[in-house]
Amino acid sequence: MSKKLEMQSQYFVINGKPKQLWFGEMDYFRIPRKNWSSCIDHLKTMGMDGVSVYVAWIAHEREPGNIDFTDKVDPSLDLDAFLSLLEQKEMLAWLRPGPYVYAELRFAGIPPWLAAKHPEILACRWKDNRFQPLDKGMSISYLHSTFLQYVDRWYSSVMPIIARH
Repeated sequence: MSKKLEMQSQYFVINGKPKQLWFGEMDYFRIPRKNWSSCIDHLKTMGMDGVSVYVAWIAHEREPGNIDFTDKVDPSLDLDAFLSLLEQKEMLAWLRPGPYVYAELRFAGIPPWLAAKHPEILACRWKDNRFQPLDKGMSISYLHSTFLQYVDRWYSSVMPIIARH
């Protein structure tokens, strides 16, 4: 993108001019790839400057150790292609690569196999003289060393793609 984006203390500056930025939400992994372009065009027509994007870990690592940002299994998972399309259409991207993203995703976007494989990362509370799961859903202890190792692996995979854009 040819625009120069800067951040001042209370506003953004694009090409030397103060600008209030407007973003529309678009979760590329939920939208068929063939529809990406028209969805972006609609956001642009509505006056959006960019797209707010979750990069959901749960969508990209469905099996332990197999982090996929390509179109081999699902064309809608090609993050690089999506970011390239945003650039072609001169739209900014506000990326949120997790590890937890909520976005109405199961387990806040964290792959469920992680807790199944490493139950020690589940948050607990002391009740009835023993540790018990925090609730009936999956609650992760986000500072657990095992969880942080997997987050580091996730970031090591996703950040190079983001950095290219």
